[in-house]
Amino acid sequence: MGEADRLLVLTGTTSSGKNRLGTRWAELVNAEIISLDSMKVYRGMNIGTAKPSAELRGRVPHHLLDLLDPLERMDLRQFVSRAENAIAEIHSRGHRVVVVGGTAMYLNGVLYGVHSGPSRDLEFRTRLRQERDEVGIAALHARLSEVDAKAAAKIDAHDYQRIERALEIVVLTGKGPSEQKNNWFCEPRYSFRVVVVTWPRDVLRTRIEARVEQMFEAGWIEEVKAIESKGGFSDEAARALGYPQIMAYLSGELSLEAAKERTKVKTWQFARRQLTWMKKYQDAEVILRSEGDDLEALAQRLAEE
Repeated sequence: MGEADRLLVLTGTTSSGKNRLGTRWAELVNAEIISLDSMKVYRGMNIGTAKPSAELRGRVPHHLLDLLDPLERMDLRQFVSRAENAIAEIHSRGHRVVVVGGTAMYLNGVLYGVHSGPSRDLEFRTRLRQERDEVGIAALHARLSEVDAKAAAKIDAHDYQRIERALEIVVLTGKGPSEQKNNWFCEPRYSFRVVVVTWPRDVLRTRIEARVEQMFEAGWIEEVKAIESKGGFSDEAARALGYPQIMAYLSGELSLEAAKERTKVKTWQFARRQLTWMKKYQDAEVILRSEGDDLEALAQRLAEE
């Protein structure tokens, strides 16, 4: 596999400026972009997911956006299959691939493949999510440590989706993920380069709070109303940051200010989890941005390396 086939991955925290930097990087290396975001796949969820603007999408082809209605459900296996097809098509046109996004599970799936274990057990997942709400994610991670310490060591204690899947595998097969053939801990399926972009924590939190305010001003509430008028959200889509809080506001459970503040807190907590899982890519290049930095210079640097 040649240099032109190597995947260029731009990941990082929410509110880090990945969309604009990734687009410019792609322009400079004759690439197309694959969006690596579990919520940008839903049509109509534009403001709340910070979907790339029409201007950015006009400059560089973007893939894996607007694939499903919010009532539908995207899962890891379906996403990875679509990503594989998009990567093959882009390479067939002689273009490079820049992968842009911050969904950890989807990035792992694209780079390392999907664990070929048993199908989802919806009844088990419903029970486990109820238990999660009662005892917390950390307790479930501790349970996983008892039955499969190797798997637990490779899963962040706050990564509920992977904890859920690991415990599900144990229940359905009697063995932990680390004992399975073709498990998560395999060799990469593509040659890749990972670049992580973020900000100092205090600056990042300020940026997150400002962006939440901007999203509300841009019509986020009206966006949610429009989706609900067409049938609403699947369980998967309803987990997108901020959307549950706006739905709680619309139902009268939260005041507008409470919905905003809770969204800021949830988004900051998510960004902290992103910082944790990004550390697993030991060879990643980390760009710590600062106010007033030169995006063009950053993109040129990435393109030249």
